[in-house]
Amino acid sequence: MQSKLLRAFQQSFWKFFLESSSLHPFVFLRISFAVLAIALWISLYPSIDILLGKEGYIEWFVSDMFFSNRSIPTLYKSLRWINQYGHVSSIQFIYILYLGYGCCLLMIGIGLFSNVFAFIAWVIHLVIFNTAVIYAYGLESFIHMLLFYFIFMPVDAECSLSALLFKRYWLRRKARSQVKARIFLRVLQIHLCIIYLDAGLSKMFGTHWWNGEAVWRSITQFPFNPFKLTFIHKFPLLLKVTGWLVLAFETLYSILIWHHQSRKIFLPCIIVMHACISFFIGLYFFGLIMIIMNLAAFAFDTRLKIAVA
Repeated sequence: MQSKLLRAFQQSFWKFFLESSSLHPFVFLRISFAVLAIALWISLYPSIDILLGKEGYIEWFVSDMFFSNRSIPTLYKSLRWINQYGHVSSIQFIYILYLGYGCCLLMIGIGLFSNVFAFIAWVIHLVIFNTAVIYAYGLESFIHMLLFYFIFMPVDAECSLSALLFKRYWLRRKARSQVKARIFLRVLQIHLCIIYLDAGLSKMFGTHWWNGEAVWRSITQFPFNPFKLTFIHKFPLLLKVTGWLVLAFETLYSILIWHHQSRKIFLPCIIVMHACISFFIGLYFFGLIMIIMNLAAFAFDTRLKIAVA
């Protein structure tokens, strides 16, 4: 009896984590993430001096002293180290990092040595993120998370420039990449479940999401109010129901997203929720990256098609 249970557990574990999987979710994740990250990169260009400059809104020494993690490099520490071997001005250093980061995102998008360039982009993002952590609102954490995953994920094993240029080598690696695809797909799925469960439970311990106050603040508080929706206070029940739905979606995500029947209803609901966040609160990039991760994790049929002669 115990041997049968052990064998059944081993088979289930193998099928869940180690069975070969389609690479399509990672192609979608790589390209869509790169497009979003490059769009964000371009949008920051007019403000790069005042956001990241040595004497911008938050000066480097102030950020180092009060906001940054002292065990992680910052722009200030990195420039001081570089200037031991030469002279680079702060503005030159910022633009070198900015251009380097953009080039890395482009290489990730076209799939040329994506794992290597993801590592370089992750390091640059780590330094910038630790310096400008006061500006962060969640999007940067997800970008940093995905860049870290891209170092190990088989994101350029298919539909990439690397696969085109080194076709014979990538064909030999394809079977191993398909096993890695299953492992990292499960890692992404479980990570999303933890994120939503944590968000849902943290919102439950309080009254703001139960009485609609959190929804009211979200859509009326500057600067997260692209539309003037102050009239919505006349509909308190709508605010409450919206808060209840957010609590339900986030708390039940880790349960309902796994079964393929409930997923057909639940995944579109999650997509609509993030689309509403993007539209009504103005967090466009945040909403898009959550939609991208959900689609990559749960929207694809990952079963391999077996050719029949």
